[in-house]
Amino acid sequence: MLHATAGLVSTLLLINLLLMFGVIRRLREHTNLLAEMKAARPTDVVASGSRVADFATVDIAGNVVSRELLSAGTVVAFFSSNCGFCDELLPKFVHYAAGSADGGAELLAVVSGDDTGRSAFVEKLAPVARVVTEAFDGATTKAFGVTAFPMIFVMANDGVVASSDIGVDALQQRRVPAMSAG
Repeated sequence: MLHATAGLVSTLLLINLLLMFGVIRRLREHTNLLAEMKAARPTDVVASGSRVADFATVDIAGNVVSRELLSAGTVVAFFSSNCGFCDELLPKFVHYAAGSADGGAELLAVVSGDDTGRSAFVEKLAPVARVVTEAFDGATTKAFGVTAFPMIFVMANDGVVASSDIGVDALQQRRVPAMSAG
């Protein structure tokens, strides 16, 4: 009986050890995948210090939006209606926008995707920001080089990007340098 119990405990310990090695291996794989995802940030995105391409579109209120109308300090956020990260970022962005000193005048939200999904985003964003809806290859999305969502830009002078990021946290201490394209 004692030998059977010792054998059973040894077998369970061996199985536990094998499972532990399997979990460690999977964690290493996931760590490598996350590192690759961070490194694979879209390269077409307009970099800080670069000028946004010319574009013109219309927001949901019928007002023209163009590069020339994006003043220094304007936050331009890109969302997709079928993006899980966008769903997570949306409430944070709305909270940030609601607390913004300019009351949303310097906030532009661009929502891409199908009409059904876009409407939920527009409903939440419209009270706190100017909203543009467009296809994934829309004028604004192309001008900023956005190929992955969400993406947030802060503008400097003359249509130049002061900074870009994928999260709202960077906006909490928004200080925009007066840059000019050179």
